[in-house]
Amino acid sequence: MNRLMLTGWMGLCVLVTTASAADDILEHVLLPKPDAVITIDPKTTATALEIMPPCFARQLKGTKLEVNTTRGWGWVERKQMMTPKEAEKYCEANKKEPYALYLRSITHLINDQKDKAMADLNAAIKLDPKFAPAVYGRGNLHAENGDFEKALADFTQAVKLAPKDLLAANDLAWFRATCPDAKFRDGKEAVAESTKVCEATGYANEEFLDTLAAAHAEAGDYKSAVKWASKALEIDPENEDFAAHLKLYKAKKPLRDDGK
Repeated sequence: MNRLMLTGWMGLCVLVTTASAADDILEHVLLPKPDAVITIDPKTTATALEIMPPCFARQLKGTKLEVNTTRGWGWVERKQMMTPKEAEKYCEANKKEPYALYLRSITHLINDQKDKAMADLNAAIKLDPKFAPAVYGRGNLHAENGDFEKALADFTQAVKLAPKDLLAANDLAWFRATCPDAKFRDGKEAVAESTKVCEATGYANEEFLDTLAAAHAEAGDYKSAVKWASKALEIDPENEDFAAHLKLYKAKKPLRDDGK
């Protein structure tokens, strides 16, 4: 299970909904346009880059989708989301935009084309070295490829570039807590980063709580690991990964992201 590649950065949204009782369930991979704004409540909104990946749309009402973000569940207009094919066209028309290249890297990953994804991320960073999503996105690819030195450099740089970006901090925490190579693990830093993220989201985001649990396990605090893993599972009781993680911590074993 490689959580880094699945949830650390990919801004993708899988829509699962039923149009009517007679219809089959439809599954679509959707990506946010750069101007996408998700309304959480009357006073809170999230931007395209704050969509929590992978987010699963629970409902489709008229023209609006209910999606998960780093700030919580909210609503976004369907016209502000793109299919992978639409994202490819958008990128072709906006080749000099880092965000467009970032989106296309996601479509390449969906198609298991890691080399193309890396090329797009490198191009995005060349255009804008301060575009943090591409930086921690590249970090995830480096981690997937076992290039842990480069992964750590990118995760660390992304947090410096965007200290308020919760996905950047979460990725660094996950890497520090679960990297297979002990040289790159740091339980203390993982707990600090993941605590910051969870505090910012009111300890209500299950993916971030999963990271917090892994961080405490790496730091040897299995009581806290069990506490937060249980909370994550409480929020998403059908999540098999969360259940497996909780089982590990109850057995006083840390989690290692081995890419499976």
